Amino acid sequence: GVRSLAEEAAELARGGAVAAPDGGAGAVLDPAPALECLRTSGAPVDETNDRLVRLIQARYDGTPAYLAVFLESPGADQPADTAVVWVAAKADCRILDTASLRV
Repeated sequence: GVRSLAEEAAELARGGAVAAPDGGAGAVLDPAPALECLRTSGAPVDETNDRLVRLIQARYDGTPAYLAVFLESPGADQPADTAVVWVAAKADCRILDTASLRV
């Protein structure tokens, strides 16, 4: 679920690794529409201190959705301290859910 994605990202940050958005199950093949939808929803797609580590297209409670997993840092050149997952409906880009976890 959404919480487990946040936990995976937090583990990634604790290990010191910073991954690029990966393939994996449900991966978005063309990220442009997904990123634009997430941007419209208010997700921090363009924040310099937030790093997108995974972008997924899936159903969330029966609704086609984009799930974006970010590692957020408090400032430039500082390690991530929070993993955040944003879930936005694919059709109208409204936020369906979020989850966050301190690293």
